[in-house]
Formats: sequence, C-alpha cells, structure tokens
Amino acid sequence: MKLLLLIVAFVCLSNLALAETIQTDSKLRSPWSLNVGALGVMAVSVPGTIDGSQVGQAMFVGPSYTLTFEHIVFIPSLTFATAPETGTWGFNLSPVLEIPFWNGCGFDLVPTISQNTHDDSTDLLWAFGPGLRITHDTGSSFGIYTQLSSSLNTDSGWTLRPTANLSIPLAL
Repeated sequence: MKLLLLIVAFVCLSNLALAETIQTDSKLRSPWSLNVGALGVMAVSVPGTIDGSQVGQAMFVGPSYTLTFEHIVFIPSLTFATAPETGTWGFNLSPVLEIPFWNGCGFDLVPTISQNTHDDSTDLLWAFGPGLRITHDTGSSFGIYTQLSSSLNTDSGWTLRPTANLSIPLAL
C-alpha cells in the first residue's frame, strides 16, 4: 500500500511540474486528470450504529476527463477505492456536473455509483450530493463534497460521505 501511495505521489508531482509548463489556454491543456482523495463514511441511519458516528473511511485514485461547454463542465471519473482497515475495495463511477459561478470556482452536483467488495460479498451503492471545486490556472483543482448514500442491493441504511478530491492534469 505504501508503494502504491508513493507511485501516485510521484506521478502527481511529476505531472504537476509538467502542467506548469503548459500554457494556461484550456484548448492546449490535456482534458485528462488524475484524481486522488479520501472519503469518510458517517452513519445517518445504519442499523446497529449511533447516528453521526464514523463507520468507515477510504482513499481513492483514478482518471477523469473534462468536457467544457458554454455554461457547464462535465467531468466523468472512474476511481479505485480501498479501505485498508476493513479490507474493503471497489470502484466508483462519478459523472460530475459543474456549474462555474466565479473565476476558478464551481458548484458541483456529484452522483456516484460505487462497488464495494469485502471478502466474498459485493455491495452496490448509489450516492448523490453537492460540492465545491476550486481550480488553479494550471488546471489542478481541489474539491470538497458531501453525499447521501445507500445500498442498491442490501438494506444497510443511509450514510453521509464527506469527500476531498485533488485533481491534477496529466501532461499527455
């Protein structure tokens, strides 16, 4: 796990350095980015837990592709997530819809479909919530969002997922 984190950090830093040399005109910048981040899972109405208690946390990494339209930005991403303390892993598909409202800032609507696997069982989750993203001139961005989540195939209750995401453009 430490080796994976070191590789991700190296890729992020090397691409950030290369992105600094790319002109800031978005037509010259690659639409591909590498996302790294962390999320927490808090009980809202989970059987056997106290509401508001933390029931999990995970880290994620994966690519995204940015499509910019006149008044909206569409950012689909596919990330791999893992929670080492529980042995859970899975994939997250998030087609983010961003509405820019100020120079470099945008309001995000973040739907997510997640697959969580632990031992021999797999749970499918859906999540939805608002977010805020701040984008630097280099194309790097930092976003925070909170999603309400529930399982699609089990009755495991509702959770709240506060998330922090760093997106670094890939110099392709």
